[in-house]
Amino acid sequence: MHSPVEQFTIKSLLHLELLGYDVSFSNSALFMILAVLVSVAYLTFAMRNRDMVPGRLQASAEMLYELFPKWCAAMLAMKAVLTSPSFSRCSFFCCLGICLV
Repeated sequence: MHSPVEQFTIKSLLHLELLGYDVSFSNSALFMILAVLVSVAYLTFAMRNRDMVPGRLQASAEMLYELFPKWCAAMLAMKAVLTSPSFSRCSFFCCLGICLV
């Protein structure tokens, strides 16, 4: 009999060992990589023209890019993080990956 929790089981897809540590590639890692690839493809496709007056797709990409750092900072209650440009890039991909998985 299958349980509803079975879908969340982490299964190793590629067994690897490095210096005695298990660094296997799992289904969780696969979906995180897919989420990053989808978000990079979306941003690349949406921002390809870089118009001064953005179209719908470019506007949605810009809104998402601005939304995630603010959302993460509000959730973490860290207002100083908003000034860090590296946080903007990293948080977008991390949060989008979490949402897609």
